[in-house]
Amino acid sequence: MLNEKKLLESDELLALSRIAIEREDYEGALMKLKSILDEPEIPVGVYALLGRVYAALELFEKAIIAFDEYLIHRPEVVPEKFHLGAVYREMGENEKALQIWDEVLEKAPDFPPVLYNQALYYLEEKDEDGAIEKLNYIIENIDPEDNHVDMANRLLSTISLAS
Repeated sequence: MLNEKKLLESDELLALSRIAIEREDYEGALMKLKSILDEPEIPVGVYALLGRVYAALELFEKAIIAFDEYLIHRPEVVPEKFHLGAVYREMGENEKALQIWDEVLEKAPDFPPVLYNQALYYLEEKDEDGAIEKLNYIIENIDPEDNHVDMANRLLSTISLAS
């Protein structure tokens, strides 16, 4: 393998890492991102992508460190904050996940991934009414083109079939 660091600049490696993540080529993305970490000036976006890669690889502690580093520099960014909560949820730390997701909803009250994942949490906790409320909120308030609306409709159908 050619040494990508010598051939490509950080912004090019970052762009290629995004593409690799979209293709679920986590190994390729990780190799590119790690080579950027050796640079004297690290673009902050590296940490957001590292968090996503580590989460996909189920290296949750590393994902948390990466997302935390990103959010130190960009605390206003909602998607990475959501992903941080999702990592805690994957780790079974539901209270921490819900706390983070509440913080996301303070900034972006209609952020569909949080609303949908909260509904899933409520279902897991046997709070069907809470889940239905969240799902109905998504259907009534989120842009119908957003895939979470379709997901909410399907989950509501599943709930009503099970009842």
